Amino acid sequence: FPVTIHGAEDKTIASLRKAGLNVFDAIKDVLFGIKTLQSLEVYYVEDPDLELEYQEYAWALDTNGIPTDKPVKNLDNLMDAFRYAEVTHSDRQGKQVKVRRNFR
Repeated sequence: FPVTIHGAEDKTIASLRKAGLNVFDAIKDVLFGIKTLQSLEVYYVEDPDLELEYQEYAWALDTNGIPTDKPVKNLDNLMDAFRYAEVTHSDRQGKQVKVRRNFR
């Protein structure tokens, strides 16, 4: 199974691969990742931390109070990890993977 990592040094990636892991550096394009997830039906096992992140996920506001295309970087570690894994592996296959998951 693939292992998605975020921000690891090349020597760490090489060590993990040498240990037999199928390692990929995460694709971190935030807007592309969010749009990809929004296009999928996503199911997950209930998790209070993930639920909190989903409920608190918000877009930054401009000076007029209008939402921008930049998410607020707060309480988003699980959401980021999910986005990295989904986008990294669907992109490497050259197509969007049709998975059945749902954040509600």
